[in-house]
Amino acid sequence: MQTLFKLTYSLVVAILFILLVILGIRTFYDEPEAPEYPAPPIRLIGVEAPPEPGTGEPLYCDLDRCFKGDRELTAEDEAELTEEERLYIQEQRRFQEQRRDYEDERADYHRNVFIVASVLGVAAIALGLYLFRRVEAIPLGLLLGGLGVVIFGWVQAAEDFGEIGEALLFAVVAVGLGIVLATGYKFLGLVRPTGGDGGRGEGDE
Repeated sequence: MQTLFKLTYSLVVAILFILLVILGIRTFYDEPEAPEYPAPPIRLIGVEAPPEPGTGEPLYCDLDRCFKGDRELTAEDEAELTEEERLYIQEQRRFQEQRRDYEDERADYHRNVFIVASVLGVAAIALGLYLFRRVEAIPLGLLLGGLGVVIFGWVQAAEDFGEIGEALLFAVVAVGLGIVLATGYKFLGLVRPTGGDGGRGEGDE
């Protein structure tokens, strides 16, 4: 029963720590908002879908190009559009610019969340290793909580790995691994004393 209680307590510590980090990031660091797709004029409803028979040719823009149906619009074609259609094309182009800005901001946001979550997760794991021989239950909770926070950071960054850059991801992981290994080596009793007592740490005396 005592062991079960300690495991349950460790899980509670882990879950609350993960929630604390996630909610803290959500509260104090807002995620950029995606731009709203411009609503087409009533008679142009259906511009986001392929044209259906009898519905006419929809207007839409894709990055730097605009189309009417399957045909890319030239400057001459745009001059022949109605005023309503030209205004809608302008809104589409503004939307594409806003979307590019949003994607850049989102990549920066995910990179920063990844770094913060990795730092806090590694710090929790290191603290759990430090407390391993001093208190019970809490170290396991910190280890699990730290691992959960690191996973949360990776999930956040997964959508924009290409934008964030593999070099940064590698550097953060390498530093985190180094800290965890160094902390474990020091506090788990793996350091060999100079007296040559068989590799026992101070906590084994």
